[in-house]
Amino acid sequence: MDVFSDIKHCTDWKRDNLCKNFNHRPPLWMRIPEKCKIMMVSQAPSRPASNKQILADNRNATFVDIYKNILKISEDKFHKYIYWTHYAKCYPGPANGGDKIPTVYCADKYLSVEFDLCKPKFVLGVGGCASIYMYSKFVAPEISKTQIKFKNIRNKLHRCKGVKYVFVTHPAPTATKTAADKKFIKEVLPGLIKKTIEM
Repeated sequence: MDVFSDIKHCTDWKRDNLCKNFNHRPPLWMRIPEKCKIMMVSQAPSRPASNKQILADNRNATFVDIYKNILKISEDKFHKYIYWTHYAKCYPGPANGGDKIPTVYCADKYLSVEFDLCKPKFVLGVGGCASIYMYSKFVAPEISKTQIKFKNIRNKLHRCKGVKYVFVTHPAPTATKTAADKKFIKEVLPGLIKKTIEM
């Protein structure tokens, strides 16, 4: 499977009951960097990013916030070492206090393939939906997704088969964050990212 071509030209969202695509724009994707070390998985593209068809670009305010304020690295380092993908590649639509939860269709179709192509040393799950999926798929596949609680896996370093995994709350202002979440994202996460890049 040429995963990038498949994502770029995907028309599954036009079919009923497969996935949610609120604004009927094509899926968002980026190529895996040649020196990829980190795979970052978030829930879905934001509505502005989807509308403008931009992802890892300075015109995407979420992207700028992630590399500057969350990961605390330069844009150049992000593009050199980090592959950013989503549980769902299309914007699923608005909900009270955020966005709708996408269906699992896209994640089941692509994330294992992307993981195998990326061969990350470090996986960063952003938000509950993406984090629970990645934890259940790659860290503890023997545990049912329904038994995994985000509060029990976030803000911790997990290891499986030589890969490190960290799961954090979404950086969006509307996302609920505890003092522990804020402290982990501000004080611990940047160090883990820097260490992985420098390996």
